[in-house]
Amino acid sequence: MRTKKIRGLKRRQKNIDSWFEANKHINLKLLEESGYYYCKSKVDPWSNLYFDAFYPSDYRKQLFSRLMDIYDNWKSELEAGFQDYYLAIWVFDKRFIESQVVAGIGERISYYENMWKGHETNVPFPKKLFNNEQDRIKLFSWVSADDMDFVYERDYVDTSIEDYYSPKDYYEDQRYYRKLIESNAPFRLIGDKGEGEKVFTLKRGNVWIGKNNDTPTRCII
Repeated sequence: MRTKKIRGLKRRQKNIDSWFEANKHINLKLLEESGYYYCKSKVDPWSNLYFDAFYPSDYRKQLFSRLMDIYDNWKSELEAGFQDYYLAIWVFDKRFIESQVVAGIGERISYYENMWKGHETNVPFPKKLFNNEQDRIKLFSWVSADDMDFVYERDYVDTSIEDYYSPKDYYEDQRYYRKLIESNAPFRLIGDKGEGEKVFTLKRGNVWIGKNNDTPTRCII
């Protein structure tokens, strides 16, 4: 997609500050109700753009620092209320706007622990992108994995033009599906013994799952 230029970057600093103030404490009530809680690094106006927009490097550094601050705050709050929990920072390279702090309790602990399949050879964390936080980065263990999009074949073959708001949307989706087939896009079969539903797996980049080295043993990635 095309990139839309953001103007008035200095004025956007207030948005980062407001985002941090709104997320620096974990909502324990929602955590207990749902079993999980997270905070993405999505800040206006970048999060509201139709076209892809990338944070300027200085803003990305600031957001990364704030994610680490949020992690530290949440860790203290979780330790005060729970013996067993999951807590990690997920840092995406190509899609940094999806980077987030994630917390889980109960069944969500094992869910998150098994969510990412680490690379056989770990990709080093991109410290140069966040050279303002060299010391804190060293306090974390970082496990690299693929940042994937999962596209379910059923969303394209089990639909008809009547399922769409407009014929244009239907034909655009069908063209996209044909491109996946023609390009031999990688896929998985989800089901027993390798049979079942076909899901295309599209790599978008890397993601690093980071946890502070003194996080409880149960939270090891």
